[in-house]
Amino acid sequence: MKVYFALLIVLILNSCSRKSDTPIGHFINYFEKATSQPNFSDEDVERLFSEYSQLMFPYSTNPASEQNGLVYPLSEIKTNPDYQKNIQQLLSSENENHRMLAYVTIGASNDTAYASLLRERIKTEKSEQGLAWSAMALMYMRDNHTTELFDFLIAHEDFGDTHFISTYILLPKDSLIPTCRKKVLEDNTKSKALALQVLAEVDEHPSTDSLIREAVRTWHSDVKGYAIAALRMRKLGDVKELVEPFLNDENLRQVTLQTLLASPTEADSLFAIEVKSKNNW
Repeated sequence: MKVYFALLIVLILNSCSRKSDTPIGHFINYFEKATSQPNFSDEDVERLFSEYSQLMFPYSTNPASEQNGLVYPLSEIKTNPDYQKNIQQLLSSENENHRMLAYVTIGASNDTAYASLLRERIKTEKSEQGLAWSAMALMYMRDNHTTELFDFLIAHEDFGDTHFISTYILLPKDSLIPTCRKKVLEDNTKSKALALQVLAEVDEHPSTDSLIREAVRTWHSDVKGYAIAALRMRKLGDVKELVEPFLNDENLRQVTLQTLLASPTEADSLFAIEVKSKNNW
């Protein structure tokens, strides 16, 4: 799955916040041709993204705003008379590249009529690239079934690959926050870590500050680093007494120093500078 994930993030970065100059009619012709091509191959997929990458991804009209709206470049394809016939054929195809094309098109057109089917596909799709694109399509459409998508991330996402997570945190907060407040209490360490970091980013309630501090105090050392990082993500201050003991743990030292240096409290950052210099860290 890593090859397709790498392709995914490169294409997102190249297309983000850029309006496409590619005529949608050209894509529709390609879409129809691909449907009738039983051996639609990996090379055909590469050509598709090379020629139409800026139509493949929703883009923001104002990336700097938390309330930015998304523009779906293929939104008008839903009114094309042949679209429904072709999309159904692609979705039921045995060719994994056909199915992937369907998922990408659904996401880029914001065709929420297929959201329920995609929620099934993130559990049943057999191909790795199909799994990736079906999940991404749901997140592009800002699907509010955040628990199912959370479970998908835990099952399939490498914490070193954060492009899914950065899209996940943009899902509707009225669904996202309850999901993560529940998941942070689970025994599964990946669930706890992801849930806490999402809450640090999106949940403005003061109780989240207390939740993060408690996690730093009580979580096992194997997952404590995520809690310490959440302090930094939350921009919490007055953390010296809380995190100082973890400077003695080589596995937690760097994240602890980074958190102290990023603290809005001057005493925290000065302490980090002093201890780094003293110990040559």
